[in-house]
Amino acid sequence: MKARVLSELNDLLDREFAWRLKELTTVNSSIKSSAPLAKPMLIRCATALLYAHWEGFIKNASEAYLYFVSCRKLPCSQLNKAFVALTIRSKLVELESSTISEKHNNLVDFLLNDLNSTAHLPFRGIIKTKSNLNSTQFKNIVFTLGLDYSLYELKEHLLDAQLLAWRNNIAHGQELYPKESDFDTLFREVLQMIREFKDQIANAASLKLYCKENILIKKSASPLNVNSA
Repeated sequence: MKARVLSELNDLLDREFAWRLKELTTVNSSIKSSAPLAKPMLIRCATALLYAHWEGFIKNASEAYLYFVSCRKLPCSQLNKAFVALTIRSKLVELESSTISEKHNNLVDFLLNDLNSTAHLPFRGIIKTKSNLNSTQFKNIVFTLGLDYSLYELKEHLLDAQLLAWRNNIAHGQELYPKESDFDTLFREVLQMIREFKDQIANAASLKLYCKENILIKKSASPLNVNSA
């Protein structure tokens, strides 16, 4: 379901998170209750599944938010800089490979005269994980959506050196067996990042942080404050 209004977006985010949480929790419980000889194999499977849910949720939630903001039909003059940049990205790409003065002039006309017309905000094919959602790719997605990346800065090593490295080794058939205690930490931290990202999008939509005049609220808003209001 595409999220055209806030209630639809919240429902989509809740469903996307709920089924992934249920599956991951079930797998994690199976690891803890399994026989010692079965644990290494189950941890390998769970690591690959954890990455799959990490990439899947980030991609689906991001695309849902982009579609939601696009449905607001706002002009560039009312959007925050992240969405203005996204709106003109295709024009800049076209301009970069062109030496035709007409295209240069068209871009200038847009910047000078069309900022108050409805923005054509793209939402298809914008979120790219490249089947390798490391900290660099994730940071780019967060900035594309105009969200705060500081929540995740201390998790970059965990994403790159553990989740991505372990998943890639396992997916390519390498003999890698993470320790159960290390997997427990990874499981807990990645699940928390998914939850934080979900809350960020829900809060941004609720507080209309995609709008330029509301962007200052971003610094003081927290999931707890918004959800308890």
